Amino acid sequence: MDNKVLIILGMHRSGTSLIAQWLHKCGMQLGDRLHGADIGNVEGHFEDIDFLQLHRQMLTDQKMSSVGLVYNEIDSIDAYFIKKIRALIDFKNSLHTQWGWKEPRTCLFLSYYREFLSNANYLVVIRDYHSVVTSLVERDFKSYEKRIYARSSYISNAGRFIYTRYWKFIKRNYSHKKFYSRYTAHFLKVWITYNSALLKHLELSEPGKYVLIEHKALQNKSKELFEVLESKWQFSLHYEALGSIFKTDLITKKKDISLFVKDQALLKTADVLYKTLKQFSI
Repeated sequence: MDNKVLIILGMHRSGTSLIAQWLHKCGMQLGDRLHGADIGNVEGHFEDIDFLQLHRQMLTDQKMSSVGLVYNEIDSIDAYFIKKIRALIDFKNSLHTQWGWKEPRTCLFLSYYREFLSNANYLVVIRDYHSVVTSLVERDFKSYEKRIYARSSYISNAGRFIYTRYWKFIKRNYSHKKFYSRYTAHFLKVWITYNSALLKHLELSEPGKYVLIEHKALQNKSKELFEVLESKWQFSLHYEALGSIFKTDLITKKKDISLFVKDQALLKTADVLYKTLKQFSI
């Protein structure tokens, strides 16, 4: 019997964790060891740790950040890692007849997965670049602010009061704007790199082997998406309403990032790319 494999693709902060959490609840095997919650995702990432660790290792070997927020394309990987990809796929196939995974860095290595998993189905999630970049900057700023408050624990009570009030009412707003000025263009380049890889993947794939959905349509089109998984792709699942785990208070309110990007060509590239990708959506 051929194994049925589902690969969830999408840029960081695009809703792949929500989709993975939902499918996990619907009975989809997405990993024997899943990456849990942290400051960037309080509900959990639902990422297969085996693929996560492998992708981190491959990025480190490329002299790139293992976090994966990179914008240089990866032309090739060492033969050692090609064998590791094959071995991991064979291992997962030996454990489960139906399985899949979600790990955003997968987008950087799609040429290898297309080759080694020719019968896989792909669930692609896209989100507009304003929202993604905003979410990335806010996540990093939240982590930075957490460290700021942690430092106050080493100060006397009176000093802590002055320190935290100074941060909250004077320094915070300045630092917040500085984060956007410093990181917005970088994260936009990352968004372009990931979504360009997704577009290339869709253009090289058979239409029946993938489905693409926009982040903003996840809740309203979850039943339609489930129909594709169950009826068209024949995954054995049980339907659970996505609304039961969809929490609007966890969605970062997007900013107009064009205010922080000096290179207008980047914005134009991202805009054209997003419009092109939307043409593939259900």
